[in-house]
Amino acid sequence: MLQVHEVCKTFAGGRGALEVLRDIRFSVSAGEFVSIIGPSGCGKTTLLRILHGLEPTTSGMVSVLGQRVQAPSPSSAIVFQQFNLFPWLTIALDGEGAGPRARARPRGAAAGRALRRA
Repeated sequence: MLQVHEVCKTFAGGRGALEVLRDIRFSVSAGEFVSIIGPSGCGKTTLLRILHGLEPTTSGMVSVLGQRVQAPSPSSAIVFQQFNLFPWLTIALDGEGAGPRARARPRGAAAGRALRRA
């Protein structure tokens, strides 16, 4: 179960603080499907980044199966809006090694697989 409890997020800026999320709370049970819908700039991506552990909350808490989310988990995934997340990497060689690098594994075997597939 995913639980979001009173999540707030504020960014500091040149014109002062910008509050993008205020007191967000909901839970998602196993087997449920949820959509986050809203206009551009309303905080959807910020919320998803918080849920995945890529962005800290200003206040509040997110937990999965009773464990607080504080960093990305190998048991979850996120697909970013931008297709050029790592624009300096090539798909054939570097993209194949991104996963092993994220898991702190040697990338030699992954690069070999990528060359055989190319």
